[in-house]
Amino acid sequence: MDKKELAQNMLEWQELKERLDALESKIVDAVLAEGKSIVVGEVRATYVNPRKKYDYETAVTDWIDDTEVLEAAKLEHSKQVVDWNGICKDYDIDDIPFELQGQPSVRLKIQK
Repeated sequence: MDKKELAQNMLEWQELKERLDALESKIVDAVLAEGKSIVVGEVRATYVNPRKKYDYETAVTDWIDDTEVLEAAKLEHSKQVVDWNGICKDYDIDDIPFELQGQPSVRLKIQK
């Protein structure tokens, strides 16, 4: 391959790479909006949901407003720390605040 052909190939690669990156961005946005993995032909766009970090203590203290009941529950579920998750289960507290650990993402690959 001579220098001219190499330069043409490199410029073509740049153009194709930019077009593919733009196309990938569109696909990723669509899959994020869909919120689930999608397979078309041999192309798989895997939706990755972020992990949740639950705040059991806030759920319990919002649910149980009687100080004596709260202290008794804390004693019953105390080890070296308060088992807020255990208290939530005992009192059937389902509305537990949480924060996401990261952002949703999408991985694209060709399956063969």
